[in-house]
Amino acid sequence: MPIEELREVIAEEAEAATNALLAAIGTTRSSAGDDGRLLWALAHFCAGPLAREALREAAVTLAEQILDLKAAEGFWTRDYVGNGVARELELACGLGAYGAAIGEEGYCELARAVALRGLERCDGTDYVGASGGGEQAPAGARCLGDWAQILRLCNQLLARQPDRQLQIAAARAVASILNYHCDRESFLLHEVVDRDFFPAGGSWNRYVHSGAALAALTGLLDEAARCREERLLHLVARYLRAHLEAAWDVEEGGVRGARAEEWSLAKPVEVQEEALVALAALVEYRGAEWEVEWFGRIHGHVAGIAKSDPLARLRRLVRCEGSLSRLVGRAGRPADWLTGG
Repeated sequence: MPIEELREVIAEEAEAATNALLAAIGTTRSSAGDDGRLLWALAHFCAGPLAREALREAAVTLAEQILDLKAAEGFWTRDYVGNGVARELELACGLGAYGAAIGEEGYCELARAVALRGLERCDGTDYVGASGGGEQAPAGARCLGDWAQILRLCNQLLARQPDRQLQIAAARAVASILNYHCDRESFLLHEVVDRDFFPAGGSWNRYVHSGAALAALTGLLDEAARCREERLLHLVARYLRAHLEAAWDVEEGGVRGARAEEWSLAKPVEVQEEALVALAALVEYRGAEWEVEWFGRIHGHVAGIAKSDPLARLRRLVRCEGSLSRLVGRAGRPADWLTGG
């Protein structure tokens, strides 16, 4: 399917998903992660050509509710954000996107504080993270999904304006992913390393979770584009292709969800959507033939299976439509702008 036609299909899906989201607003949510994903999606409809009044009003209400839930010390209770950092970082992504959309620095400053707090907590020797599959990691272990979340939030905030502390945090996340979580032979990203950044023992030693790995690769691609690091872009593209080729089910289609000694049979729809987000970023920045082909392949697979969580689906649709629109706007030109060519 030509890129322009595919972009139009995704834009129509995004419109339908937006209408469904609007109809569902007001339902009870129980976690910071859900609120963060919802606010991130709503923020894209607060200004510019996507602006929709009903969704803007819903964003205002939700942002105010989130602020009302803050504890006296300025953050949120564990009942709301959970024990790790993932939900709080997801919430901060929503707050940062909303603050940028309406031009309110207070929300962006709060998101910044969460990013730096998340890095500090992950550095603690007693930190207990959760893997992409939800399993509790050993105390003090470093989880790939945490680095992916920190990098995503830092990139989002740094796209607005420079900030030395956030740049350091982003660089720390990049170095951790590339230097310690990458398997140099398979080019796959291991989910967990120990507190000293050595390979984890036991069943964690070769564990790969596609959702966390693809989210980390998306963060690395965005970092490469933001910093105009073409070598990093090409390196991450190599990792992404290796992961897709290793995890793809050649008989039935779909990206398999996890690997310990062997790949699991499960192919969660959320993993397919993470793959589309990563490919959309790469298509936007480079637009190479294999990237477009893989995007079309996975999009076709997702279209034929059950729908995922509406918020995850809307994030994928918004991100993919934006990436393809920017590629079309360049008339398909590869991203040689990274080096000023």
